[in-house]
Amino acid sequence: MKRIMQFLTDFIALCSLLTLTFSASFIGSMFSNSSNLAWYKTLQHPFFTPPSWAFGVVWPLLYFLMSCAAWIVWKKQGFLSIALYWYYAQLVINALYMPLFFHYKLLLSSCLWITFLLVFIVQTMRSFFKVNKIAAWLLVPYCIWSIFALNLSFFIWYLNK
Repeated sequence: MKRIMQFLTDFIALCSLLTLTFSASFIGSMFSNSSNLAWYKTLQHPFFTPPSWAFGVVWPLLYFLMSCAAWIVWKKQGFLSIALYWYYAQLVINALYMPLFFHYKLLLSSCLWITFLLVFIVQTMRSFFKVNKIAAWLLVPYCIWSIFALNLSFFIWYLNK
């Protein structure tokens, strides 16, 4: 019975972290309506801009890895650990990028915002590393993609200023 309860607790925690993490995506997607996407298509893009469908593939994978990393930390320290506070903070910052870029069309500000996000991602990785190295490594693809997103955003701004 104790194993079943532990499994249920772990499962509920993982589902909660998945829901929380993917909510950043949901908030962002609210600002990706057809008029904003039409505006985005009118912008000049650098040669390394991935096709639109790539974002729909990469982000869910990244959010899943992020959730797994947070779950590993939760198993060691619970929901209210310092490491998870960094995680929650970077999720909020992540969620606010899409409104800055797509809704308000603040191209340079969105570059600065991603830089701010990267500081929080790195701090989250450092905090996770102290708890569990695997959890920290699970955030590496997210960090790399965010660096790529910063470069993409910067060149979109530069080409359209």
